[in-house]
Amino acid sequence: MQNVYEFIAIGAGPANLSLGAQAVERGYQPGKDFIILEKDAEISWHPGMLLPGSRLDTHFAKDLVTLVNPMSRFTFLNFLVKHKRLEDFLNCGHSTPYRRDFDEYLRWVANAIGNGIQTDTCVSEIERDESGLYLVRYLTSDGSYKEVLARDIVLGVGGRPKYPLGLSGDDARIIHSADFLTKIAKLEDFTEDNSILVVGAGQSAAELVKYLINTTKNNIDVAISDFGFGIKEGTAFMNESYNGEFIDRFFDMPSETRKWFVNQRKNMNYGVVDETIINGLYNDYYYDKHFERRSVSFLQFCRAAKIETRKNQPINVHFFNHELGRNFENQYDYVVLATGYEFSEPSRLLRNVYTNLTFEGDSLRIERDYSIHDEHGFSSGRVYMNGNVSKSHGPAQDVLSVIAHRSRDILHSIMSDVKVEPRETVKTFG
Repeated sequence: MQNVYEFIAIGAGPANLSLGAQAVERGYQPGKDFIILEKDAEISWHPGMLLPGSRLDTHFAKDLVTLVNPMSRFTFLNFLVKHKRLEDFLNCGHSTPYRRDFDEYLRWVANAIGNGIQTDTCVSEIERDESGLYLVRYLTSDGSYKEVLARDIVLGVGGRPKYPLGLSGDDARIIHSADFLTKIAKLEDFTEDNSILVVGAGQSAAELVKYLINTTKNNIDVAISDFGFGIKEGTAFMNESYNGEFIDRFFDMPSETRKWFVNQRKNMNYGVVDETIINGLYNDYYYDKHFERRSVSFLQFCRAAKIETRKNQPINVHFFNHELGRNFENQYDYVVLATGYEFSEPSRLLRNVYTNLTFEGDSLRIERDYSIHDEHGFSSGRVYMNGNVSKSHGPAQDVLSVIAHRSRDILHSIMSDVKVEPRETVKTFG
């Protein structure tokens, strides 16, 4: 008789690793009670952006489990203890880990989950059978298809690199931040005297420019539609909207208030940079400008309107300068895109589960327990969204801050087979 998993999670990013870790601590046996299916060959967290010396902009305690169970064996602090680097980390004087710290931490958690994670698996479809179970069909690394059954499904597939202006990652000269280190490692001449355009004005763009200044001899242009890099909003009062208790408060807001609040918080997540990164980058820029005599230019008020790639020809970029109201063109050897990620609704995977998905505006209707709203009233079994729920559950859902809370709520719903009842709203300052 085929094993029926309590749940199958699709995607082994931080969100579903948090879910897996919490499930283990609640007595679930990985590989028997649940599995996590990951399309990549290994667990890795933004490998293209593991730049030397780069840090998260999130406190180390906002890891996979600490905020819901600080005594857990899966905390970041316990990872540091097990790797004999706790005191060294504390001596650094930073509350934010290096990106490489966090990447190694995720791998450590994944190793602890063990055979509960299956890599090199590409999920092709999900169906619901007559008994209310979900059948998940996926392609394995040897080219064969496998089918597994589960009572519940958790989707945590993350986003895809966003390529603007019809570009793609097929051209080795067009480098998205998601693949930055991976791609340039294959380019023999990348560190030499090339001309490079960086498109973007957020945290990733600033970190990439800093890396290019410090480790290459390239001439660098940075296309910024504003006057310069904007500072990330992060006052202690505003950060309370990233507390776990705020989720209920946001969920209970009227739809229009939610939209307004998410829009107001854009300068906490998108197109903005941590102040320390900006200050460090400007110092690097100053030194390079006055002592290295290399061209590093910030193209202020400029938007890349068209990018033309032709084989064995320089990349031709058409710009529009908002300040002067005119167009101009430049040519480059490489274009680096720090243009973020895009999240699509999981309609393809769910086409055989729901005949009609319910939308609120341009987003799926999501219940408080993160399950997809069900028009048919299924008596058992749900599909949960472990990510891409910022419009229904708050802007903190786009970052690491509340993944421990979200995974806890999803697991609670799976275990109880009832929707999570909203906790009493906790009102804070204001």
